[in-house]
Amino acid sequence: MRDAGGDLTPSVMQWRDEMEAGKFAGPHIFTSGPKIDGPQAYWPGSLEVETLPQIRKALDSLKRLRVDYVKIYDSKISGAAYLNTISQAQKRGLKTTGHMPYSVTLAEAVKRGLDATEHLYYVFKACSSKEDSLTALVRNSLKTPKPLGLFAVLPAVYDTYSPAAAARIFKLMAKHHTAAVPTLHIGKTLSELSENNHSQDTLRAYIDPRIQATYVRRLASARQQSPAAQAFSRKLEAKFFSLVPEMQAAGVPILAGSDSGPFNSFIYPGASLQDELLMLVQAGLTPAQALQAATINGAKFMGVANRTGTIAPGKDADLLLLTANPLENIANIKRIDAVISRGKAYPTAALSNMMRAIKNP
Repeated sequence: MRDAGGDLTPSVMQWRDEMEAGKFAGPHIFTSGPKIDGPQAYWPGSLEVETLPQIRKALDSLKRLRVDYVKIYDSKISGAAYLNTISQAQKRGLKTTGHMPYSVTLAEAVKRGLDATEHLYYVFKACSSKEDSLTALVRNSLKTPKPLGLFAVLPAVYDTYSPAAAARIFKLMAKHHTAAVPTLHIGKTLSELSENNHSQDTLRAYIDPRIQATYVRRLASARQQSPAAQAFSRKLEAKFFSLVPEMQAAGVPILAGSDSGPFNSFIYPGASLQDELLMLVQAGLTPAQALQAATINGAKFMGVANRTGTIAPGKDADLLLLTANPLENIANIKRIDAVISRGKAYPTAALSNMMRAIKNP
C-alpha cells in the first residue's frame, strides 16, 4: 500500500512497524510522510516551502523520518519551488511524485527528474497544442486578485488537445521512466455523484461514521453543479480513459492507484483498487497489463522488485489466490479464495470474520 501524504505520519509509521513485527495483519506500507506544498497550504500537516533553504530543510526532515518517497501537492506551491523540490529530492536519492501547479509544464518536471505524476490532469495539459500559452496565462494570473486554477483552465486544455503533443510528452515520460497513476475509478465515481448518492453501497457500513460525515459535503457540491459542468466532467473522464492505452503503448509505466482517503467519498479501501483495474481494462489495457500496474510496476517504482511484485522462490509470500483466471476476465480478481500475507494464509472465512469485526451497527 502506498500512503501518499497527510497529517497521520506518526500513526502510519507506528502501524507499519507493528505490522512488520506481526502484531496485527495488514499490508506493507510505503509512505511519503507529510506533503510538500507552498505557504498557507490547504492540507494540515503539509511542509510549506518557497525558498531553497526551506526546501532543503523540509527534505532533510523527510529523510530523517525514513520516508519512502516525496509527495508534492499543488494547492499553494510556486512553479520554482516545485521544480527545485524535485531537483533537491533527487540529490538526496528520494523519489518524487504528486500533483503539479499549472504554472509549470510537465516536460519541465520530467526533465528535472519527476518519478511519477498522480491523476491525469497534468499529463492532459501537456497534450495541449497551446500548453506554453496556457502555462503563461496561469503564471501571469498569479499576480492578479483572481489567479487561474486547474479547473478554470481544463476546458481550454480539452479544446486544444493535440495527438502530436500527446505523443511528444508520452515519449519524453517513457525516456525518463516517469510513471503515470491514472486513478480512473475515483474520477468516474465523482463525476457521477449527481446521479448516484451511494446510499446502497454495502461497503459503506465498514467506514467509520466520522468519515462518512465528510461525504455530505461532496454530495452537496455535486448537486450544485450545473448540467454543463456535469457534462464536461463526464466528457473529460472519457478523454482520460483514452490516454491510458496510448501511454501504455508509448512505454510510460502505469501504476494502479485508487486515491482512497477520508475526503475522497465512496472510494473504499481495497475494493477501489479492484475497481481501478476494471477501469484500466475498460480503458483499453489487457488484463495482464492491468495486473502488472498493480503488482510488478509498483514494486519497480518503489525499488523492491527484487523481493516482491512477482511470484518466484525466495520472494515475499504476499499472494492473492483466486477461484477463476483474471487473464480471461479481469473481474475475476474479486473471486478471492484466500490471501497470503507475510507467509500467513487468510481463507475467505477468516477474511469475512475480520470484516465482520469492524462493521458499524
